[in-house]
Amino acid sequence: MPLFGFCGGPWTVMAYMIEGGGSKNFSKAKTWLFKYPDAAADAINLITTVSIEYLVGQVKAGAQLLQVFESWAGELSESMFRKFLLPVLKTIATTVKQRLRDAGIEPVPMVIFAKGAHYALEDLATTEFDVIQIDWTMDPVEARKRVGPNKTLQGNLDPCTLYGDDDVISSETEAMVTSFGTHRYIANLGHGMHPTHKPEKLKVFVDALHAHSERHAAAL
Repeated sequence: MPLFGFCGGPWTVMAYMIEGGGSKNFSKAKTWLFKYPDAAADAINLITTVSIEYLVGQVKAGAQLLQVFESWAGELSESMFRKFLLPVLKTIATTVKQRLRDAGIEPVPMVIFAKGAHYALEDLATTEFDVIQIDWTMDPVEARKRVGPNKTLQGNLDPCTLYGDDDVISSETEAMVTSFGTHRYIANLGHGMHPTHKPEKLKVFVDALHAHSERHAAAL
C-alpha cells in the first residue's frame, strides 16, 4: 500500500495559528502580513523549518510521496504570494530532497497544492516539486500549457461531486480524466473529502477511474 506523507503549508498553518480556527476572510492572519511583515516572515520561516523536519521524518518512517497542502494560498494576492510564500515553498522542496540525499535516502516525489492560486502555476513550475495539484476551478488543459511538459499534474474533481448520484460521479470523473489526457497525471479530488461524505461515494469515484483505465488499456 503506497504511503502518502503530508503537511500543511507554512502560510496555511500560520493562518490557523493566528485565527484560532477557520475563517471566512483570514483577516487576522492577513493583518500580520501587512501590519507586522517582519514578524509574519519570521513565523512563516519557523513553520517552514519545522515542516522540513516533519517531512524528512515521514520519509524516514516509510512515506513514499510527500504533499504540502497550502490550502489557503488563494487568499493571497500574487504579489503577497511571491513575497511571503513562494520562497519558502522553494526552500521546502529543495531542502527536503537535499536532507534525504545527505542521509543516503533517495528523494521521494513531492506534491505542492496551492489551492486557489491560479496565478502561481508558472512560479510553482520553477520549484523542485515534482507534482502540481490543481483545484476544481482550474482548467487542466490550460494548466498543462502553463506548467510545461516536465511536471506531473494532480487533481481535480470538485469534492462536492461526491454528494451526487452515482451516474453523476461517474460521468464527471470521466470528463475530468479526459480533460487531463495521458501526460504525467495523477487522478484525485480537487481538495480533501468533507466530513459528511459517504465512503461508498468515494468508491464510485475510484471505480470510475478503474473503468476508464481499463477502457484506455483495451484501446491500446
